[in-house]
Amino acid sequence: MAPRITIDNLAYRYFAAGNPVFVGLSLEIPPGTCCAVLGPTGAGKTTLLEILSGIAGSQCKTSVAEGIIQIGENQYEPIPKATLFPGVGLLLQDPDVQISGIRDTVAAEVEFTLEQLSISATDRQRRVRDILADLGLSPLSQRHPLGVSGGERQRIALASVLVASPSLLLLDEPANALDSRSQHLLKGILRSRKETTTIILTDYSIDFALGLADMFVVLAAGRLVFQGTSTDFFKALVSMQDLLPIEYWKLLQSRLPKTRVRIPL
Repeated sequence: MAPRITIDNLAYRYFAAGNPVFVGLSLEIPPGTCCAVLGPTGAGKTTLLEILSGIAGSQCKTSVAEGIIQIGENQYEPIPKATLFPGVGLLLQDPDVQISGIRDTVAAEVEFTLEQLSISATDRQRRVRDILADLGLSPLSQRHPLGVSGGERQRIALASVLVASPSLLLLDEPANALDSRSQHLLKGILRSRKETTTIILTDYSIDFALGLADMFVVLAAGRLVFQGTSTDFFKALVSMQDLLPIEYWKLLQSRLPKTRVRIPL
């Protein structure tokens, strides 16, 4: 079941005496929502995903976090420093960090995730076969996971996360290394999982999130400057041109009749 995500009065610093990344950040994401977290470099997007996944404390052992995080029925207060929250899948920006490097084939690399979850061999093979097909990776199943292109490694890392069917899926700039076909495949997969999965994805751009996300959040220097539905986001988009690269969107809108509103996919 897709969980509701609640962040209440989150404060976070990398060092006790350092500048705050977040101060008093509060946010609620309904269950089954695809939420896009947008903003310029340094806004705190990646850090937010690391906190929600439970790896922030292990990534930076000097960090200090305060506030409450609730994922479904599980409430965390204070926020633990060394816990990987159950049912959470995180895709990092750099796929080479996420690929283990200890398996010789793509299929074995993806199956490695399920081995850690004590899934039966028969079920592992079926789930690996299905996710490789969904992401167009079946022809690469017997290739070495580090011997393929950057975009293919990104899809392998994604497959290693999706194969576990997490109820909360965190994607850090998932479309960066993907071509248009792979982005289209990923959008289809994310849409198909919305009934059982709450999805939070980050991006510097807005292109991938357009036509996919139900909810938009915009951060700037750790501050929440916007949260709302996709309709609210489009109404406010022009006012955020200093924070988001909206030139392409503005160009498309300028070519449409004034009475029409269209979301580019």
